[in-house]
Amino acid sequence: MNLNKIYFMLINVISVIALIIISFLFTKEYTTIFWCSNVFTLIAFIVETTVITYHNKGGVKNYFFGLPITFYGGSYVIVQAIAGLTFSIWQSLDFKIGFVVQFLIFVVFVIMIIMSLTYKNTLEQKEETRKMSSSYMHVAASRLNSIASAISDREIKTEIFKLYEMAKMSNPLYSERLIPIESDIDGKISLLKEKSDNKDYAKKTINDIKNLINERNNICKVLKNEER
Repeated sequence: MNLNKIYFMLINVISVIALIIISFLFTKEYTTIFWCSNVFTLIAFIVETTVITYHNKGGVKNYFFGLPITFYGGSYVIVQAIAGLTFSIWQSLDFKIGFVVQFLIFVVFVIMIIMSLTYKNTLEQKEETRKMSSSYMHVAASRLNSIASAISDREIKTEIFKLYEMAKMSNPLYSERLIPIESDIDGKISLLKEKSDNKDYAKKTINDIKNLINERNNICKVLKNEER
């Protein structure tokens, strides 16, 4: 555990102790709502500390509605602290009202955390898909290298190695719009592997793959221009 987390926990411990002491000082009678409010306040600090310490690790993954999870955690503690003090000191307030209000504050925070976690998981899945798609041309290059290594014909071997270098240096951009042409490239590489012993067919397939890679690179340029 790093020093910042220790400081953060220490601040929370001091804050919750201070709030509870204040509630004891300003309360004449320790009613059910008094104990209930202090319990809710204690829970708020424990939950906020746990969530921010173990869930908030920086980055867009921890943002929801454009705000970091620390904002929701801090807001929850502040709102609960105010509500807790108010209901602890306000002796004439009905227990049910105080309980329901504080319980709703807790429920709203839990819902926000669940939604934030869902958003985080969705982004992680998209990033994983992006990584897989972005590495497609490297995978294609690896397949071409494997095919070239297994071929005995020097001319075809040389041409496939050139194709391998071309695929390796291709634009790694990810886009769903590239999936169809990447599927075409994949299909042609499979055909090249199957028909590599047929020199004329292999040459034609190599040329087809070159054209597809060039077409993919051109599409990448268009997509980059559209993003500007």
